[in-house]
Amino acid sequence: MKGTALNTRRTGSIVLTLLSIPAFIAIATPAAAVDQTSATDSALTSVGGVVVEENVSAESNGDGYVAEAGNTTVEIPDQEQGEIVVADGVADFTIDLPDSNMQTAAQPSSLGGVTYDNNDDFTTTVLPKNDGSVQIVTVLESADAPTDYTYTITGSEGSYLQLQDDGSVVLLSADGAWEGGVAAPWAKDANGAEVETSYSVDGNTLTQHVSATADTEFPVVADPWLGVNYIDHTEWADLWEWSPTLMVYPTFWGRVAGPEMGWIVWEEALDKTEREGHPDPDTSTMRNQFYCHYDFVRIVDPDKESWNLDIQIPDKGYFGFLASKCN
Repeated sequence: MKGTALNTRRTGSIVLTLLSIPAFIAIATPAAAVDQTSATDSALTSVGGVVVEENVSAESNGDGYVAEAGNTTVEIPDQEQGEIVVADGVADFTIDLPDSNMQTAAQPSSLGGVTYDNNDDFTTTVLPKNDGSVQIVTVLESADAPTDYTYTITGSEGSYLQLQDDGSVVLLSADGAWEGGVAAPWAKDANGAEVETSYSVDGNTLTQHVSATADTEFPVVADPWLGVNYIDHTEWADLWEWSPTLMVYPTFWGRVAGPEMGWIVWEEALDKTEREGHPDPDTSTMRNQFYCHYDFVRIVDPDKESWNLDIQIPDKGYFGFLASKCN
């Protein structure tokens, strides 16, 4: 973790503003918008992976679209000028899409969210996930598409962004409390080849840079993926001789978040663990087992349903658990 030490309290609201779309005067026709959405869905489906997984359907409510994901509600505007509202009852945040004179109406995506055609050789698709995170996917249709996509992310008063060594970004409050994060960027072309991409931050602005080459096959798909919860829930179990066992279930977003956030994720796991009638989970052996799972198992077995931590296993230290594959 670079810079000031963090604490895990989430406060205030988060505002994510996309600033990259130029203004145009024309108005997209409904038929053209539907055709463009179909082309975008095709590009996203070709990329596959996290883009097509764990999406939540957004249903029209007359004013826009609404998606429900557990305790989280995601409201998506019918027009780009509106704001996306993500409410989980703890730290609500809004995502302001860029102003555009195109008056482009949202079109339902077959993948579960909605798509806006920006009429500048790229589209924007908002994909709510079942863990309450929100993925905003850009499809660059040709080499004429912009190469930089700038977002302004504002949380509580005085909050700021901090770039991590792995390329991910965290949003911190003025006193260093973790309020949210953006997973490390990625981009792929139509052949599945990786396209060079990175984030830069300046105060509350985040810019994704996409660097296509002469060999890049369009369309190119890139995204920022914003989330606030690493852990879905935990459960106690009696599985074997080293039990009680704390079974930690990460969120979909938590499986891909930055590796430098391990200790923050551990704090969240503790916050979501039932204490009454159970042993204290905050011990050195449990903590080292958790870090091992977060740093190792999460990478080599990303689909493992839960990370199981055993109270009675003697503490081997972090590297000792790594040597024994976290067992």
